[in-house]
Amino acid sequence: MFSIDDYLYISLGDRGIEIVDISNPQYPIQVSIQQLIHNIEKFYLHSNLVYATTYDSIILALDVNDPANPAVISQYDCGNYPVNGLAFYDTLCFIANGENGILKLDNSDPNDLTFISQFDPGFIVDNLYLKDSYLLASNAYTGVTLIDIIDPANPEVCGSFNSPGSAEEILTIGDDYLLNDHSSLILLHQTITDIKPQTQIPTAFSLSPNYPNPFNAATTISYSLPSQSEVRLDIYDILGRRVRSLDKGRHGRH
Repeated sequence: MFSIDDYLYISLGDRGIEIVDISNPQYPIQVSIQQLIHNIEKFYLHSNLVYATTYDSIILALDVNDPANPAVISQYDCGNYPVNGLAFYDTLCFIANGENGILKLDNSDPNDLTFISQFDPGFIVDNLYLKDSYLLASNAYTGVTLIDIIDPANPEVCGSFNSPGSAEEILTIGDDYLLNDHSSLILLHQTITDIKPQTQIPTAFSLSPNYPNPFNAATTISYSLPSQSEVRLDIYDILGRRVRSLDKGRHGRH
């Protein structure tokens, strides 16, 4: 269940979504029931869109610009593994995919959710939560694992907590985390003990692979130079024809 402006949206399972006008909370009025072919489990709000997960492992992106008539604009099928939770970071969507670990999708164009990669943290991922540039992955038996995604292409496990009960839900409270482990509420504090290496001055020219790859609407190309130099960056197609000049000028690392 969630609300946008004066409308409340309620999952009716295999019956779709009930839309209720709550402009007058004392007298809510049913506006409509939006029929869907999937059985809705959870809702997530992100960037003016609603993402719904279903019991048959589908993610639906819903356009709610017309609050009374939400429309499905795209969907992604996670296959044989459940969709236990979603977390959004920049233009990326991370999926708690049970035994399949964590999936990463390109969400730069919500009309076309695109698979990027899969990350196996070594346990069944029951849910995901995001705080700053960290994912918290929960498992009913092993507790909570902290994953650094400051470099989304190379996620790193950087800490864990094995709760005495069954790790279920997590809330962020300032710099801390409140864990519901079924038998108790546990307050966790994150301490950063590892120092990231400082950026090194390059000693030679290098051109990094574009990220993400494959990509849909946009990608990033990085290059490094040992000193300020004249640069021209051109894109060629597979036939060797220049398609576009992206950059021209005097640069260092870019």
